[in-house]
Amino acid sequence: MEMLKLDETEFPALPVTPSEPAAKKKTTKSVHSASDSDIIGTLSQLINERSDSIEKLVSGNTERIDELSKKIDIAFANIKEMESKICKVEGRMLELEKPVKMLEQRMDELESYSRRWNLRLYGVSENKEENVRLQAVKICQSVLPGESGRLSEVIDIAHRLGHKSTTDSRPRPIILQFTSRMMRNEVWKRAKTSTYLKANGFLFKEDFSKGDRERRSKLWPFVKQARDAGKTAFFAGARAFIQGEGEIKI
Repeated sequence: MEMLKLDETEFPALPVTPSEPAAKKKTTKSVHSASDSDIIGTLSQLINERSDSIEKLVSGNTERIDELSKKIDIAFANIKEMESKICKVEGRMLELEKPVKMLEQRMDELESYSRRWNLRLYGVSENKEENVRLQAVKICQSVLPGESGRLSEVIDIAHRLGHKSTTDSRPRPIILQFTSRMMRNEVWKRAKTSTYLKANGFLFKEDFSKGDRERRSKLWPFVKQARDAGKTAFFAGARAFIQGEGEIKI
């Protein structure tokens, strides 16, 4: 049997470890150990400095937060005090609201009562030298010729309403105040069927207070509904009635 021959290039000889490199390796290890210590020391110093900086920042923020908290507490206390004062004022206003409404109602009633002596006249042309009262008296005499003499006495005041408009060419209405309620009512009654007023384009209307106008405005839909249904519905001042049913209440 033939023996196999080994190729030395495939199985090289083991290296021989010299003694001197071992000493060099120890020296290198010592240098590395010294460098690691320096790095750790530097890192520790940086961490401590950063920690001190963060601590100062946190401390400063804490002081600011405490100061802000005190200001918020003061503001909250002021708000509570204002709320208390507002509640007291509101309570006082509620106490005064009822008598104020009663006074307003009473004033409206007095104004409404005083206007029952008045009539408004529309359609009378204007001129600079006009005598408004004389014109109003003559028109009323034409409506109620049987009382011509008395009408010149019982028509106390007659004047135009408002200021002359530069954009509205229509003549301003005239308000008449009578000293006799009976004569005022008679003129108002005859004016509804007066052919003289219709022929000349004149029109009488009642003089209502703001409160009366608002009440009539609220009542009008009910009056119209009744009239559309074939019923007789009418106003008497600021009140409305349906014939056979009585006053309309809202």
